[in-house]
Amino acid sequence: MKAYDCLVIIKANLNDDEREKCLESFKGWITKTGGELLEFNYWGVQDMPETFKPARKAAYFHCQFNGNNKTLDTIKERTSVDESFLRYMVVKLESVKDISLSEKAKA
Repeated sequence: MKAYDCLVIIKANLNDDEREKCLESFKGWITKTGGELLEFNYWGVQDMPETFKPARKAAYFHCQFNGNNKTLDTIKERTSVDESFLRYMVVKLESVKDISLSEKAKA
């Protein structure tokens, strides 16, 4: 299994039960395909960038997980079918350069 970082954007106008159902569904897609959820954070409702209009606001959540190709395929398939999900982005953690604080200070 490989480690992944994921940002998911869902509709802001969902009530608490609907939002919780989306979050639990997403978690289930990872675990039911043999993945392991490492971290899961709900960031709340925030303004959308101009490029994603007509939606003005959206709810964001971030997670890190270990998964396989089946996990990624399931996320892609299910988010495209469920209209509550606006966007998502998955990045393999090995492909992200880790910048330490000392390197940031030099820049």
